[in-house]
Amino acid sequence: MIISNVIADRADEQEAYKKVFEEVAWRKIINLPETAHIEGGDVIVWNDFLFIGTCFSEDYRSYKTARTNEYAIEILKEYFPKKRIIDLELKKNDKEPYKGILHLDCTFNPIGTDKCIIYKNGFVDESDYNLIIDIFGEENCFHVNDEEMFEMFPNIFSISPEVVVSDQTFTRMNNHLRNEWGMTVEEIPYREISKMGGLLRCSTMPLVRD
Repeated sequence: MIISNVIADRADEQEAYKKVFEEVAWRKIINLPETAHIEGGDVIVWNDFLFIGTCFSEDYRSYKTARTNEYAIEILKEYFPKKRIIDLELKKNDKEPYKGILHLDCTFNPIGTDKCIIYKNGFVDESDYNLIIDIFGEENCFHVNDEEMFEMFPNIFSISPEVVVSDQTFTRMNNHLRNEWGMTVEEIPYREISKMGGLLRCSTMPLVRD
C-alpha cells in the first residue's frame, strides 16, 4: 500500500482509511516523501504495465488539476523495477473542463483483457496516445468524443475481465461493449455523483490484486 501526498483539499479523506491501514503490515506500506505527489486516479495497473498520468509543466504547482509529479514516478520506478512504467502527460486546465484532464482514468481506462476506452485529446503529446494504440491495437480501443470525456465515459469500473459497471446514460459506449466486445455491462444511475468530479473508478480502491 502506498500512502501519498495529496492536495490540501483532499487531505482529510485519508482519515477514512485509518482502519484499513491498521490491517496492513507495516512492511507493506510505502510512505512517499513529502514532495512526491500522486493520486490513484493517475495510476493504472494493467498486466506488466504501470500507466501513470502526470504533468511535466514548469507551472505544475499552479494547476489544481495537476495531482501527480515526476518525482513520484521516479520513486515508483525504484519500488517496481519489473513493471514497464509508462508516464503519460495530461493536458491541464483549471478553468475550462473540456480542455483539461484531472486524472489519467478520465481519459484512458483498460477493460477486459485486451481492450480500453480512450480520449485522444487528453494527452499533451500525441505520441503518448499512439503508444497506447500500439499496445492495445486500434480495433481494441473505444474512442470517446469531447462531450463523452466531459461526462466521464472512461471512468467506469471493471468487476472482472467480462463485467463492467457503467452509468446508465452512456448508451453509445454501453451498446458497443455489449454488442461488439461481448461484455456484460451493469448499468446504474450515477449522474449525481459525477457532479463531484468523479465517477465509478473514482469510487473504488482495490486492496488486493491477483
